[in-house]
Amino acid sequence: MCQLGLLLFVSMAGLLVVQVQTAISLLWGDAEEGNVMLSESLVTDSQRERLRDKVFVLSVACPFDHGNPCACPLHPVRKMGVMGRFEWLHELSDPRLLDIFAYHQKCLEEKENLKKQGPG
Repeated sequence: MCQLGLLLFVSMAGLLVVQVQTAISLLWGDAEEGNVMLSESLVTDSQRERLRDKVFVLSVACPFDHGNPCACPLHPVRKMGVMGRFEWLHELSDPRLLDIFAYHQKCLEEKENLKKQGPG
């Protein structure tokens, strides 16, 4: 069941380009919409560290309910110890860090919108 989240994440990769643009803008506000290229030179060292900090927080718990939903692509990562998550985090490429951050921004937005709509 938990692999479903990873498969969903992979299948949504094409849709994440827009969310990555939003994530870049949210993180440091210097991205022009439509002109974002995912490359190693996109992120400065200080931006990379801020992004790693944000992704590390996401690796602790879901920002919506502070749990560890099985469908989340970070579900298995959240089961790791602190040092394991730290090592995992520093192995991620800049585009992957941006993907994870963007995925969670979009997911949180969708869950908050559903909560506002109420049951039904």
